[in-house]
Amino acid sequence: MNHKNKWFLLIAIIVICILISPISLAVSKKKEEKIQISATGLAPISTNKGIAKEEALMDAFRNAMEQALGVRITAFTVMENLTITKDVVMSQTWGNLLSYEIIEEKESKGTYFITISAEVSSDARWWAEFEGTLDVVRLHVKDLVIRDTYTIPDPIQSGGLYYDQILVIPVRGKEHYLVAVHAKSKHIMWKMDLSGRLTAPLSTNGDWGVAITKEEVIVFNLKYGWVHWKYTPEDTIYQTAAITKDAIYLTTQRGKLLALGTKKGNLLWQYRTDGFFLSQPTIAGDQIYFGDSSGYLYSLDLNRQSLVYKKMISPNFNITSTRILNFLTYNDDYDQILAINSVDGSNMWSYKGKFAGSSATAHTPKLIQGKVLALFTQSKKSRMYLFDAKSGYLYWEKELDFPATEIAGVGNGIIILNSWNGIRIYDLEFGNPLWESSSSGVKVQLMVGEDRLFYLHDTEVDVYK
Repeated sequence: MNHKNKWFLLIAIIVICILISPISLAVSKKKEEKIQISATGLAPISTNKGIAKEEALMDAFRNAMEQALGVRITAFTVMENLTITKDVVMSQTWGNLLSYEIIEEKESKGTYFITISAEVSSDARWWAEFEGTLDVVRLHVKDLVIRDTYTIPDPIQSGGLYYDQILVIPVRGKEHYLVAVHAKSKHIMWKMDLSGRLTAPLSTNGDWGVAITKEEVIVFNLKYGWVHWKYTPEDTIYQTAAITKDAIYLTTQRGKLLALGTKKGNLLWQYRTDGFFLSQPTIAGDQIYFGDSSGYLYSLDLNRQSLVYKKMISPNFNITSTRILNFLTYNDDYDQILAINSVDGSNMWSYKGKFAGSSATAHTPKLIQGKVLALFTQSKKSRMYLFDAKSGYLYWEKELDFPATEIAGVGNGIIILNSWNGIRIYDLEFGNPLWESSSSGVKVQLMVGEDRLFYLHDTEVDVYK
């Protein structure tokens, strides 16, 4: 190689190194990215200064995580999921504090203050609290048979609920009413008359139940059935309520979000959209999410009662929310699932499944063990997809030779479906069939208890165990 060629080769190598090095640096920086946070926590000093110091440190951890994630979380959430070692502080719910250093401690007017400097992993930004919709903890799948059947006086309607051994069932006789049955003793606990048929499924926060008819919203005690208050809406409500400690949120046919006080049922505030027929509201953290008939997703700040963002998705989508990610399913001729950032509405990942046609139904996605289950139903078949909730990785896809009507439960490694052809149960890991009932035909509803299934139809409740 002559002298001229050597110089040419050397210059070429230098140019290549200059071009590659920024890319390598960027990749390296991305892998090693850490968020530096300074945060202060405080706690009242009652009798034990050591406990106050511990609580102030926990509060500082919470504040550091809030800054890293860009959303508000509660001290209770972090304390319930916090593991502290010599070198690592890990919140199973919210991500990782890789290291921290206490840079200041002081007492003032009965309060203990701690300021920390912490490094939070970039991974913390995309962690959400992924929980299952139902935890079926003692259901013996292979041995399921009808163990009992009991009769309700009148035909059962859809929209009932199960909570803590109580079945609340909508019924129509001469008039519409609710009847509460103890799941194990079969004792009728209470009966409550309704002004008409339910226009939305029942909902509960564990203490109060919410029943919605065309004429009124009724809030009742779940255990005893006495009416706490009633509210007469101006618009028809077709969607299940979302309930918090302080308010009940309802979406109306004419495009309004209503916030009613839990204690008195007074109208706290309302928000008017540009569309009509709003979807079921869902709450995560301090934000509420719902869609309108035009296909827009709305995110409102509950404290400020104002719009955070409005995003076009598609008409008739279903949504499941966490504080970090929202998961949406919809039919756009194809099976579609989309994960977006809950805080700002930016797209995180999406998946376009198989052709379904315009008449297919997308069911509300379910979260369990860090995974998202999506179900789509056509006239004669259905499809299930299981994704990693964080990355969108597709674990499996299953085509089912029957039209599923609902995801009745997901938990403890199993999926329970209701269908026109009876009950179907699959394992969560691979989507393989585990069990199916011999019954077929129209069944109003399938409810999942801790160790049994309740199949509601006609005037009967079949108990599988």
